[in-house]
Amino acid sequence: MNELTTMAASLGTLLKERKETIAVAESSAGGLISAALLAVPGASAYFLGGGVIYTQAARRALLACRTSRSGASGRAPRRTPS
Repeated sequence: MNELTTMAASLGTLLKERKETIAVAESSAGGLISAALLAVPGASAYFLGGGVIYTQAARRALLACRTSRSGASGRAPRRTPS
């Protein structure tokens, strides 16, 4: 977790400098991304919140999805900033 916290601290510094915020939606990470971001003192300046939808059953129940849009693997598609 130390490596993640170090990366989260760097990200937090950048977000504060840019006056930007972040919100996360997690699945396989199981809340680890949110935990790393919140482990940094002052995270409330940029962290808006997040949600964890871990299983396919929860995804269907909470997101009202009949079928997965993410493909056969059940994983969300990877997105990168443009």
